[in-house]
Amino acid sequence: MKLKTKIDIDLLEIFKTGKFNYLKLGQTKEWILNNFPDPDNYSVDASVFENDVWCYGDIELHFRKDSTLFLIFTDHIDSLEGGRSLSLNKWILNNPKYLALEKLLGHLVLERIDFIFNIRACLNLYCKIVYSLFLSETRLPIVIGMKT
Repeated sequence: MKLKTKIDIDLLEIFKTGKFNYLKLGQTKEWILNNFPDPDNYSVDASVFENDVWCYGDIELHFRKDSTLFLIFTDHIDSLEGGRSLSLNKWILNNPKYLALEKLLGHLVLERIDFIFNIRACLNLYCKIVYSLFLSETRLPIVIGMKT
């Protein structure tokens, strides 16, 4: 579906309620194409239905083989953009390079947002903290971990 203006997406609302505008997990590709903007990788032919991942800038919609939405994901926190269709209110992610782990956890606790904290063992000096944001059936919107 083509829209004249971008759809506003509020990350705080996503973290608190799991709502991503009108999208809900379990919706089909067909429903999303008829009720939500076309993905950035959309083309007029039917090839969009063959893709298991649709992109809206740095936001990814992941689909099962039965064409139902099961995951809304990004791991591009440093450059988070909504592509041509979504306008993102990034909340605490407006300036992620200044968002220390302590501040991130503090914001999540202050807002009473459930999250998973996962530290992977680092065996060298090049480890950094990475934030991966997602909505999945677990309803926990953020994973915080270490990456080498």
